[in-house]
Amino acid sequence: MDFLHGLIIFVATWVGESFGAMFGGSGFIIQPALLLAGIEPHAAVANDVAAACVSGIFFTFFMHGQGHVDWKIVGWAAPVAFIGTIAGGFLLKIISPAMVLWMVIAISAAGLVYQLFHMKMHKAEFLSPELHPRRHWQVFTAAAGGILGLYNGISGAGSGMLLRTMLATIFSGSTKALIGTSSAINGISLLIAGFTFLYLGLLDWKLMAILVPANFLAAWTASKIINRVSEKSLRIAFIVATSMILAVLLAQQLTGSPA
Repeated sequence: MDFLHGLIIFVATWVGESFGAMFGGSGFIIQPALLLAGIEPHAAVANDVAAACVSGIFFTFFMHGQGHVDWKIVGWAAPVAFIGTIAGGFLLKIISPAMVLWMVIAISAAGLVYQLFHMKMHKAEFLSPELHPRRHWQVFTAAAGGILGLYNGISGAGSGMLLRTMLATIFSGSTKALIGTSSAINGISLLIAGFTFLYLGLLDWKLMAILVPANFLAAWTASKIINRVSEKSLRIAFIVATSMILAVLLAQQLTGSPA
């Protein structure tokens, strides 16, 4: 990996995680960018997920300081997410590199489509700063944690978006509380995924030396712009970046050119 590829990875991670910390979907940009830089598919997924815990946890502390994390909800989701994450990590280890590569492309394309269909969504505003549960929320929250954990172990791309979508069906109330609470659950799951990938020997320390600082910078960036930049503007930037990366990556795979 030369300097140019390292710079591309740093910028893609910074931009992707800045969006992902707030709305989810960073892996839709970062994992394809890692593949374009010549990173092996298993390593692309593992190192992206492991490094993402940095921005997730840092952003959670910011949201906690603003009173936007419901730790009671986190307590129901995190233990099941812990188990699911470890199981997903071991599943990733046995999947072929070609399957992982096409999985990244397919998941990233699905994330792109999701963003396109939600371009007209407006940021919800509620009088209450809290989340209000529906019936049997404990069971559904634990199930959501398990699904999130398994997904983080296998891919992790868009896991924040996935969790926030699930929690939005279980709770009503503050959008910021939804973001903060899901960030806490996801941050814990990503941390466990990182230790699992370390145990499985999937982490590249040279690559992590690029990804971790970029994640710190992304978390700081997200904490500064969450109240200053419109969600629509962020989604447009996300769509443009993801479309360009996926187009190049898909063209290379179809023509047999090296990444």
